[in-house]
Amino acid sequence: MNCSYQIPAMNSCFVNLDFPPLPKAPRGSRWSSICDLHFLVAIVLLTVFMVVLLGFFAYSLTKQEKEYEVDSATEAVEQLPVQTGSTINFRKGVTAGSHEGVTSGRYEGGLQPPPQPSKKGVPDVSSTTEPSPSWSAAVYSDHKSCSEIGRSILLHGGNAVDAAISAMICLSAALPHRGGLGGGFMATIYRNFTCTTMNSRETCPSAASEAYFINRRDETVVGPKAIAVPGFLSGLYRTYERFSSKHLSWRQLLTPTIDLCVRGITVSESLSKDLLQFQSMIKNDPLMRFQFINETTRTVLAKGDRMLCPQLANFLSDLSDSENPVDYFYRGEGSTRILKAIKDEDAFLTAQDLDDFETEHQYGLQSHVEDTTLCGPHPPSLFAVVQLAVNAMQRSNSTSSNIPLLSWDQSRLVADAIFDSDITKDAAKMTTGRAAKNLLQLLKDGHIPASKVGGYSLITPQKEIFAITFPSVIYFVFY
Repeated sequence: MNCSYQIPAMNSCFVNLDFPPLPKAPRGSRWSSICDLHFLVAIVLLTVFMVVLLGFFAYSLTKQEKEYEVDSATEAVEQLPVQTGSTINFRKGVTAGSHEGVTSGRYEGGLQPPPQPSKKGVPDVSSTTEPSPSWSAAVYSDHKSCSEIGRSILLHGGNAVDAAISAMICLSAALPHRGGLGGGFMATIYRNFTCTTMNSRETCPSAASEAYFINRRDETVVGPKAIAVPGFLSGLYRTYERFSSKHLSWRQLLTPTIDLCVRGITVSESLSKDLLQFQSMIKNDPLMRFQFINETTRTVLAKGDRMLCPQLANFLSDLSDSENPVDYFYRGEGSTRILKAIKDEDAFLTAQDLDDFETEHQYGLQSHVEDTTLCGPHPPSLFAVVQLAVNAMQRSNSTSSNIPLLSWDQSRLVADAIFDSDITKDAAKMTTGRAAKNLLQLLKDGHIPASKVGGYSLITPQKEIFAITFPSVIYFVFY
């Protein structure tokens, strides 16, 4: 069809111009352009998808290396085995080792590497990899590996008590000269705006008497007569029964320390200094020599060395397998093993003493400093002395070290309330404002020499409604 266009002329006449028809685009070329565009878009989308997929895969691999897989609370996480072989084979593995070779990371003398933890259980947390900061999983203890174990328990669905128990078990292995299964503790637990305490301090054997020790003061510190009824295990398990999340089994809380004992624990600076100070005593004791002497150098272990604890690993393995660890330790095979170990030592401790022991649960001792509430254990804890010092420092608006030193003098009034009912009244008086005022009136410059007290502490906060502190003591290092 021809197109006609009229152009007006100067003389108002019209001239018709005929244009040739426009060429039509080939049908095939138009479809080709559309297909090319779709193909290009598909290539771009596929490339983006592959990049995202590879990035997610790389992130998953990195995450698995740094921390274990977090399962839901409904998943059965109690199936983690302590070891892959039989109990007998596990015994042979951990009892045949020595410190030699372990400091360099090699396993010799029949000591086999521990089994790899299941991905659905508590992971290997004995490495020194620096964890990423997280307020939802904060644990403070006196040994780095133990803090990491506690933090891993929190990340795996446990609560503050689960983490504290697991870290305390670890501390008994990492700092054995300051506390452990032979000692005791007093725990303060803050949960749902309520403060409670667990008194699991050691008790005096029934056969011991004040008259015996009048002229034998040293025997209250050193030797078989100084062995008390241990409360450590009872306190941990009773706390687990009452406050645990139940997302993790008792076995899972002990397994990381069992593995750590077999792999070897890094000796801390604190332990190395105390080992050096008491090396003469250590070399003269067969059991201590086995654990604390480097067979290669014939000297006590130094900072950074690897320390094995196969006997503790064996005992913890039995406790983790027991249906009732308290019965096992205080009335069963554990009790038999303890008494057998001291049979020839002329100790006061008896089977009846172990059978009679029980942890005490009670509400905490509280006082108020302005808008802050202080809470802690009753006597024989010295928390009342701490409250007195804090009250006095607040009233005087001073942080002078003389205040806690003078407060410490009041510790002579603190003892076990079982033997004297006035002890509880005296502790309550220490928490009042009048006691703080009287203390400030007596304040003078001075110095109270610090005794060589042993122990370790652990703090595990969980958000704003759950926290626990675990000060554990044996009172004198290596005794």
